[in-house]
Amino acid sequence: MRETFWNLLMIFFIVSMIGSISSSNQIEPKQSALLLNITGTIVDKPVPENPLEIWFAEMMGEDTSIRRENSIFELVEKIKQAKSDTRITGLIISLSKFYGSNSANLQTLGAAIEDFKESKKPVIAFADSLTQQDYYLASFADEIHIAPYGSVDIHGFATSNLYFKSLLDTLGVNTHVFRVGTYKSAVEPYLRDDMSPEAREMTNRFLTGLWDNYLETVSNNRHFLKKEEFFTDSNSLITELKANNGNMAKLAYEKKWVDSLSDRSQIENTLDFKFGITDKENSSNYISIYDYTLNNTLETLASKPNIAVITIDGPIVDGFNGPGYAGADTISEQISEARRDPDIKGLILRVNSPGGSVTAAEVIHAELEAFKLAGKPIVASFGGLAASGGYWVATPANYIVANENTLTGSIGIFGVIPTIENSLAKVGVFSNSVATTEFGSGTVTEALPDALKQMIQLNIEYGYQRFIGLVSASRHMSFERVDAIAQGQVWIAKDALKHKLIDEIGNFDIALEKMKSLTEINQLTLKWYKKEPTFFESIMLQMNAAVDSKLSSYIPESLMPYVKSLSQYEALLSQTTPSVGGAKVFVLCETCSDNAF
Repeated sequence: MRETFWNLLMIFFIVSMIGSISSSNQIEPKQSALLLNITGTIVDKPVPENPLEIWFAEMMGEDTSIRRENSIFELVEKIKQAKSDTRITGLIISLSKFYGSNSANLQTLGAAIEDFKESKKPVIAFADSLTQQDYYLASFADEIHIAPYGSVDIHGFATSNLYFKSLLDTLGVNTHVFRVGTYKSAVEPYLRDDMSPEAREMTNRFLTGLWDNYLETVSNNRHFLKKEEFFTDSNSLITELKANNGNMAKLAYEKKWVDSLSDRSQIENTLDFKFGITDKENSSNYISIYDYTLNNTLETLASKPNIAVITIDGPIVDGFNGPGYAGADTISEQISEARRDPDIKGLILRVNSPGGSVTAAEVIHAELEAFKLAGKPIVASFGGLAASGGYWVATPANYIVANENTLTGSIGIFGVIPTIENSLAKVGVFSNSVATTEFGSGTVTEALPDALKQMIQLNIEYGYQRFIGLVSASRHMSFERVDAIAQGQVWIAKDALKHKLIDEIGNFDIALEKMKSLTEINQLTLKWYKKEPTFFESIMLQMNAAVDSKLSSYIPESLMPYVKSLSQYEALLSQTTPSVGGAKVFVLCETCSDNAF
């Protein structure tokens, strides 16, 4: 073990040195196009790449491109800079190794591409085939080229859940569910074998909103007068596909979804004609967005950060941050540090979370209230999700900005306690206990006492009243009005604005502009708060990540959304401190899935 450790340590330092040497050789663009060749996914807060992680993954035969996480903010800043950079002659969109993002981040990136086009520099998109997410970004280009054997996969939005009441009944598991909110559907898999009418109505409402936004954007980008002209009904598409003998590429061309059917050599010729050829490599003249560096102005370098940016990304748990989840202790420490820093005059709270633990949400909420009491304003910027506990923590904000595709609301609360007394009885195992009070006899191997059930339900109802009260006070609405739009209901941004749950629809730039007006500071300099893992934490995290990734390769792709969801909430279930009577109490929107795209 000792030899293995020191060998790994030596490999880590060698790889790190090679990485640092290669990264220091920055490529300066010289009259070339910017290649937007996004590899991996787009997120709010990427996990820093580690040479050891890459080494482990490649040793296990993994394609490491799928692991890469790209900051939406960095991508947008680079495209903004390229717009006015005289060395950049255009933008090339290549998405062959792009593995997706939430709809809010896609809209933000698309808006940056649209802004780039104001420079009158050409924007070209190409691919063998385009997925629905790929096509959304490609639609912002002046020209879209796909291969003659390719396709454009536009199929609409959907989301699905697994329901396992019958399985639990078969196993003899009693699931005691405590909730407030007619639409708080996160607990339905324990109670039903199908989706309730209320949950179906709510889900259909926000999915229809997301789909309408998608069609509105791509139809406008492709110069269709009406979105109905861009995407007809399913039967019509089948009829058109039959007329083309099943040739999906030809169908996309005839419907004007794309501008040409070109193989790779033809696309190269197009790029050569638009942007020229490099002298040394005799290839199309472009620079990858990963080699294109952001320039710090002298004004920015000379000034101290005056606005804090703190990100809540993923389920909210007790404890500290980890990969894929936001720890209340980490977040609250960051807010406290910003509050005590005299140079920090305001806070932008970036939220992309479905919620999580009540206790964790309360810890963050209390620290934000202290920040606000210190006379420093807070602007909340919502990403793809800011639901349930994600909305709870944002209630102290002076102003809330949400992306047009943000899902928010889900104001409700629930708790779950499974007991297995019937399961044990099936195999001849029984449990008896002795307790001084009825409250103390609650255990997973015995039926819950009625008094304990009542106590938990009362606590859940108190939590709901607390949630409603926070929203009522912060949004200046009556308790009754908030209750009517709460009940666990999920809203897309336009509906959230109508119900006054948010103040404005827009991207991160809008949050910055609002912060300028609140602080009366014209030149904002941002300080991004993030906790870097220690050396040994990095080693363990990357080893675990490599193993998990290899195991995931054996899981069918159709099941990956469920596996991803389960793994994301594993930290929430394992780290959340039990509340009343052993019940874990959540403000969580499990229905708000990014898998719809």
